[in-house]
Amino acid sequence: MEDCQIDPEILTAITDKFFDTEPYGDFQIIEKGDRLFRKVNPDEFLIENENENTRKKTVSDMKLVNAFFNSKNEARLPEFIPPDQLNDYLCDFILAVTKKDGSEYEPTTLRGFIGSVDRHLKAAESTVSIFKDKEFAKTRAILKRKQQQLKKLGLGNKPHAAEALDEEMIGKMYECGTLGTKTPKALIHSLWLICTSHFGMRTGKEIHQLCWGDINIGLDEASGSEFISFTTERQTKTRSGDNPRDTRAIKPRAYAITEDPEKDPVHIYRTYESKRPIEMCKDDSPFFLSPGSKTHKCWFKKCPMGMNAIYGIMNEMKAESGIENPRITPYSSRKRMIQKLSDEGVPANQIMQISGHKNINSINNYSKLNPNQNRQISDILSNKPSSTVSSYQSTVEQAETTRNLEKPWAFQSNGFPQGFFTNSNIHGNVIINMGKRTESQQLSQTNNLQISC
Repeated sequence: MEDCQIDPEILTAITDKFFDTEPYGDFQIIEKGDRLFRKVNPDEFLIENENENTRKKTVSDMKLVNAFFNSKNEARLPEFIPPDQLNDYLCDFILAVTKKDGSEYEPTTLRGFIGSVDRHLKAAESTVSIFKDKEFAKTRAILKRKQQQLKKLGLGNKPHAAEALDEEMIGKMYECGTLGTKTPKALIHSLWLICTSHFGMRTGKEIHQLCWGDINIGLDEASGSEFISFTTERQTKTRSGDNPRDTRAIKPRAYAITEDPEKDPVHIYRTYESKRPIEMCKDDSPFFLSPGSKTHKCWFKKCPMGMNAIYGIMNEMKAESGIENPRITPYSSRKRMIQKLSDEGVPANQIMQISGHKNINSINNYSKLNPNQNRQISDILSNKPSSTVSSYQSTVEQAETTRNLEKPWAFQSNGFPQGFFTNSNIHGNVIINMGKRTESQQLSQTNNLQISC
């Protein structure tokens, strides 16, 4: 069979139709026939698909570590230093490193430095593992003791952790017009708030990679209410794609609020759709577009918002509404979502389905006692006669009832499950084992026992 040349336009049409168009490299015919394959470079692929923030942190931390090594007259990179010597250097580094002003680093920051060295070694194809190899047992022990020492000094309490947005702050944002539908910025801000609260998305990369076709309008046939739904989730922090079976169990929804159009997710979405350029309404078009200006004579440009602009949305909202709290950050909206659902007694396993967490314990890092709950607990401990005590008990009982509704059954004080044997007649010898109970309960053969709730 003679070699043949394929017309470039035909080749482009074939690749567009049958192949992913991500820029992995040029296409070429590897062998004669009708199959096309990419030119690939595995090393470049790994570098290009590494988490950008992790890569930047590793590079930044290694500059500090190498500077310390140089102060020890050690010019070699870590991968070329024998493990026993590297172990000694790292022990000295943990004890010696401080901030530029001489103050101590946070305990988690020290752990991050050693983690960056470990990642650097792996990237350099070293067989050394700081967190596993016995040669670095002293490094691990020094790190642990140093973290304990810093905790005694009052560090490690996350002083700069983000606080949750509250309803008063959101009210100010609507009052000043930074939320709503009246301006391009207000539309963008409102959609960002919906994505980070109703859909549990993380700001930054998750918001930046969102496409127009990822969010759709639907109709709840049972209630007749419209909603917008987050139907296509892309790569996230907890679902990176390495496990194809790890997907969201549900598609989060934001239902219409017909009585208040400025806060209505469906109205906001439709308004945004009507203001977008027609060319940017394709399924693969970026969802968040850069707002236009008077000179552009349009609400939105035909280009996506940059990553930094998306991270800056919360700062814009704070500045325009006069909020000066430095701990209100781009993560405060997502934190508000989890805190509010927790305060309302929504079970953690249901919150996870919106927030996207894989570990139920992670919910505790976002939610905490609100000031009202803290005051009620203080009143209880102080034996203060107040209606807040009974109010708190009522809240606890309501939350307990909600949790019990999730269980297949709930236990009564006599040890039998409530609801499981409701209106049942049991005859003969029966042994019942429930959960982790070690004792068995034998029902008399002669008695006709009815268990009811």
